[in-house]
Amino acid sequence: MKVLVIGASGFMGPFVVSQLLTQRHEVAVFDRGTSGTQFPEEVSRIAGDRKNIAASKSDIGRFAPYVVIDMILSSGRQATELMDTMRGIAPRVVAISSA
Repeated sequence: MKVLVIGASGFMGPFVVSQLLTQRHEVAVFDRGTSGTQFPEEVSRIAGDRKNIAASKSDIGRFAPYVVIDMILSSGRQATELMDTMRGIAPRVVAISSA
């Protein structure tokens, strides 16, 4: 299954990516590419800013995830933008938040 992880370079993200790979999922991460977090070469990277995820809709659509895991969702506005962006691309969205 294709899984996109938003916020994969944060505290828990690398562990989530590792588990998904262990379970043989095809994984992409969505980030700005500035954290320095290294992922295995089989992980695809989609460059973009979580604060304007809609601008990366076509790149995300090309990967065509079945599931999107958002590890840094922090507001109602972000939730609305996430759902609007993923509509027609990913049938499942999982939002993880400590808020």
